[in-house]
This record gives sequence, structure tokens and C-alpha cells, in this order.
Amino acid sequence: MCYFIIYSRTFSTQTEITSFFTSAKPPSTLRTVVSSPEWKVISPAFRDEISAVCRGRTVNFPALPGKFTVNAKGKQVYFSKGNLYADGDKALHFEDAQWKSTPTSDGNMDASHVSHFTWSSTVGDAVGIINTGANLFCDESHKVSVDGGEAIYYALSKDEWTYLTSKHKYKWASVNGVNGYVIAPDDFEGTLSASYADDVALAVDNLVFLPAAGFRGSSFVANVGDRGYYWSSTVFDSDYAYLVYLTSGVVYPVKYDFRNCGYSVRLVTE
Repeated sequence: MCYFIIYSRTFSTQTEITSFFTSAKPPSTLRTVVSSPEWKVISPAFRDEISAVCRGRTVNFPALPGKFTVNAKGKQVYFSKGNLYADGDKALHFEDAQWKSTPTSDGNMDASHVSHFTWSSTVGDAVGIINTGANLFCDESHKVSVDGGEAIYYALSKDEWTYLTSKHKYKWASVNGVNGYVIAPDDFEGTLSASYADDVALAVDNLVFLPAAGFRGSSFVANVGDRGYYWSSTVFDSDYAYLVYLTSGVVYPVKYDFRNCGYSVRLVTE
């Protein structure tokens, strides 16, 4: 089985891949190769193994490999590997699987794993936890650092979400038993399924999955598995911002709501 291709070189075994990544290469070259979102990894578990053997270096895989055009000018983006969350120290991370969100059903918020954010909150805010200073978390000029890496991630605008959902195939489906929408990349020519086992199954066609993770109030999460709400970067007015609303049979990319609502965030990079 071919695992992935780098620089037009095909690797057929884990030994070949490990040898390539552990060979004597300048750190900048190694980082460029390993961090490139251009290549496809079949197994997330093996991806982690590659990270561990790369000469002791911390290797970040910044995005999923599928390309998604998001405007009429041909701008393409790569989606982050999972929804955003903040830990108990308010540091930002991505979920390690596309279907994951916390909590997994309606219930109380876990303060050590907050996966729903207000649109423009400060670090000290109990219901949002991202921004510092005057920056808005999701505004169109603000990029964020995740897992201690470079500030390369941002939220799609209302118009980009609208273009994406009008030009790409999508389908309400379950992944590992979690409901949400799968979205196909630019080069997808097949038929979307109603069920996928896990991220490995999604990776076959470079699909993105947006779990229906519900919303968060002051200390609780509701509508998990039934509805999803994803912030855009576009402001509506001084009190509201745009978001994507999704449920079975409905994807509505121009909804707006109060900025202090706790909604999911799925970032992209270029």
C-alpha cells in the first residue's frame, strides 16, 4: 500500500518512511517537508509515529491535505485537523480526531477542555477564552497560534463559507457514531456516504467533517449530535457576528447571533 508521496517519491513501507524522515537533513528542510499540508497520510497513528522519530524534533502537521476553494478568485485553503479547544491553562489545541468535541452529549461544560467559544472574548472571560488585547478572536485580520506553532490559522468569512457550501458536495453523516456534515474537497468525484468509521475512512477522499457539537451557555452544552454552530470571521454589527448553522438537511452559512454565544470553531490555513 502507498502511504503518501513527497516530492514525487512513493513510499511503500513504514521502514522507508522512517528512514526518509530520520536521514541527515537540514532542520529547515525537514520542517518544510514534514509540515507541508500537500501530502496525504493514511494513518493518523502512523503520522504520530513519524513525529516521534524525527530526530527528537517537535513536528506539527498543520492541516488536512484536502484543498478547498473558497471564493471565485480561486483561493484555496486547508482545514485544521479538528475542532479548536482550550485547555485548563487557556492554551489552544486541535482535537486529535475530526469527530471529537467536548462534551460528547448534552451536559455541563468541562473547564479543562472548552470546545465552544464566544466570538470576541478575553482570556479572563469565563465563557470565552481566547483573545488578548484589542484583537478579536475570529475577525478577518486575526490569525491564531495553536499548539505553540506559528500564527497561521484563521476562520473563514461569511462569504467564504457561503461559497464553500454552494460549490462543494456535502452530506449529513456520522463518523464514529457522531453526527455532522462531511464536506468534499475540490478534486472529489465520488459519492459521499452516510457513515464513516473514523478519520482513516475520511482520509481516503480527504474529506472534512464538521461534528454537530451543539452550543454552550454559561456552563452547559446543549444540542450535541443534533445541531452545529460554527463561527465565521465576519461581523454583523457591534453585537452580532455571522456563523454557519447546520442540522440534518440544513446548512445555513449566513445566520448571525450574539457574539457572546458559545459556538464551535474550525480554523483553516493556506
